Amino acid sequence: MTQEKNVQSQDTGTDPQCIQCGRCLEVCPLFSATQKEELSPRGRMLLLERFAETPELFSEKKAASLAASCLTCGRCHKACPRNVDVPHAVARVRAEHAGIARRLWKVWIESSALSWPLFSRMAKLAAPVCGKGDSRIPSSAKKLAALAEPRKLAGFLRPESAPACQYDRKAVVFPGCLAQAVTRRWTSSAEKLLEFLGFETAVRPKWDCCGASLGHAGAEAAQKNARAHNVELWREAGEHLLVTFCASCHAGLAAYATCSSLFRDRAEAERFAESLLPLSSLCQGMSVEQSGDMPSSLVYHHPCHAPDGDPDAVLLHDLLGQSFRQPDAAECCGMGGILQLTAPELSATVGKRCWEGLLQESPSCVLTGCSGCYSQLAGTAPEGVTVAHWLDMFDL
Repeated sequence: MTQEKNVQSQDTGTDPQCIQCGRCLEVCPLFSATQKEELSPRGRMLLLERFAETPELFSEKKAASLAASCLTCGRCHKACPRNVDVPHAVARVRAEHAGIARRLWKVWIESSALSWPLFSRMAKLAAPVCGKGDSRIPSSAKKLAALAEPRKLAGFLRPESAPACQYDRKAVVFPGCLAQAVTRRWTSSAEKLLEFLGFETAVRPKWDCCGASLGHAGAEAAQKNARAHNVELWREAGEHLLVTFCASCHAGLAAYATCSSLFRDRAEAERFAESLLPLSSLCQGMSVEQSGDMPSSLVYHHPCHAPDGDPDAVLLHDLLGQSFRQPDAAECCGMGGILQLTAPELSATVGKRCWEGLLQESPSCVLTGCSGCYSQLAGTAPEGVTVAHWLDMFDL
């Protein structure tokens, strides 16, 4: 199943109909964690159909309740034989019934360059005052404090030889909001890896958010503006390779190709889609040498929005061999974007289930390839477990 299939076209205006087959129940993290049918994708679509038939029943309160509790992880969309896009349907409800949460999330995303470093440092300073593990500290504050922590995983792999390059030798890195505002070391590491692979990475555009989180929250105008800005920067950079190291950002950028209004013509849309590559796919075939102590137990968390085949997992398996472990029981981390504001208790419930799966492997370090997953996992990690982006394992 291709990623293009997994993204609802925003140009056609047509929506496949849910046939209530229940395939989504097998993959929905919220349903798995709560066993509540009303929180399942099938339940949401049934409610939306009923509300469409009798719109007078669709009060602001009911709309807010329906829209508040979706992770927008997209797992149901990938599994659906009818290509029903529940996250897109939920986003439309959020757009039509804007509440304070949507407005706050929009401001939070658009001000990331200033607000994220500031609030993460403030949260880190407040944590010692309140005491470690104090239940009075909101979960959001703990996650913010985790972002301000210095690098916890010392690099232990040094690139030794590069695979033959089959692409344009010029590339630009799309770091995403977190790496552009807080974890800037990831951007530097990505550029160093690209340079080792033979790419020129002199340009560092001032990107906006990929738009995915804004769109999921129902902030359609802000999403459209962010996308248009990023496409223009890609043009100005020479339409070279656009390299990502965040699974959610990659999914958000891949969705651009389904929105023809962003591009001058179909050919440009196709060039954009072809230029988009995960960094891990370029690194496959690279040989490394161990330059430091490897954590005793490395476990990988698979992001919900990872591209088909999960090139991050493929790379880690190649580089780490038998040291690489990916538990079958681990599910969605529970991040959920705006869910952090609308239903933090559901985020915590899903996150707890995720950790139960990860801890079955007794990890000393959990690696992931998504900024959202990193922030969620780092802020909820049990004592003694380090969380890192896979870029942190490189000694560059």
